[in-house]
Amino acid sequence: MAVTQLTTSWLGYNQTTGRIEFWDGQRYRPLEEASDYAPAIHTHGMGDIVGLADALDAKLSRFGGAMTGPLEVPLVELGGTRLTGDSDDMYVWAFKVWHQGNDGAGSGLDADQLDGFDSGYFTNIPARLGYTPLNAAGGALGGTPLSGDGTSLYVNSVRVVTTANIPAGILRAQQTFIASGTWTKPTGIRRILVYCWGAGGGGGGAQGGASNGACGAGGGAGGFGWKWIDVSSIASVAVTIGTGGAAGSTAGGTGGTGGTTTFGSHISATGGTGGAGQTAGNFGQIVAGGSGGSASSGDFNVTGSPGAPGIRLDMQNGAAGRGAPAAMLAGGGNGFAGNSAGQAGFARGDGGGGGVVANSATGRAGGAGATGMVWVWMFE
Repeated sequence: MAVTQLTTSWLGYNQTTGRIEFWDGQRYRPLEEASDYAPAIHTHGMGDIVGLADALDAKLSRFGGAMTGPLEVPLVELGGTRLTGDSDDMYVWAFKVWHQGNDGAGSGLDADQLDGFDSGYFTNIPARLGYTPLNAAGGALGGTPLSGDGTSLYVNSVRVVTTANIPAGILRAQQTFIASGTWTKPTGIRRILVYCWGAGGGGGGAQGGASNGACGAGGGAGGFGWKWIDVSSIASVAVTIGTGGAAGSTAGGTGGTGGTTTFGSHISATGGTGGAGQTAGNFGQIVAGGSGGSASSGDFNVTGSPGAPGIRLDMQNGAAGRGAPAAMLAGGGNGFAGNSAGQAGFARGDGGGGGVVANSATGRAGGAGATGMVWVWMFE
């Protein structure tokens, strides 16, 4: 293919300057007309390297090998559709497709027959539906007045909610006291639930005898209670833990009474009493177990269980009483047969078991009662 160079407007290496004299304003004369350039039509394969002249040939060939005038792009109509409108309506040709008030009606699937939105339809709903809205500044809910005094909510003067029965928030922490101390409120805690156990009573002892036996009774369990406490204005509370009742002596002594457990002045639980002891030689005798302690000032107060009695049938047959189990916790100290001391209470607030002697000259003591306990659950 012969390539005609453009003398003053283009060089193959584009390293010189020149002046294009054939531009005429915005009208571009055909390149071949201005420079006597005759394009040739070439066919190139995919991936061929095409020079500038070849590229121009290929482009111009799409117009029959020559460009005779400026390129013109005609205006395009969308299927002949004419879109018009004014301040209220919009039309496609003569058909209204939009109106500012959606208060008309339509049917079928011809969307161009439906009007636009009517904003007035969404205003003044109470009047349109025929009801009177609640006045938040003193209105009545269904004619029922609501009132409050800062601590309670009332409906028609009947109290329905108080600060005492507001549901607790999220449980954030727990703390157990098995020795006296002070509870200190953590940051963010609003209410606490306190469980309180009194100490258990001691088991009764059994006196020894060479040819006679004896059996002691079990000690009673400490009292139990729980209480919700609002600690919004409380920083700390003193905690006192009751000491377990002493074991009954080997001489057939009665067990000691357990101590009282308190959480400040908010709730308290007394200890169980000791089980009765027994001296030797009292065949056929039953000795009573200790009574349970009591709780006070709680939202829920429970009296502790009594200890089991000791029973002596004859010289070699008998059983000591078992200590009473504390509320919500495991059983008390065991009482045995034969020749054995009573078992101490092993869960907080348990009573101790009674001692027993079958035919031994050595007496057996009862078991000591368990100490009390306080368990605090803390809520936001």
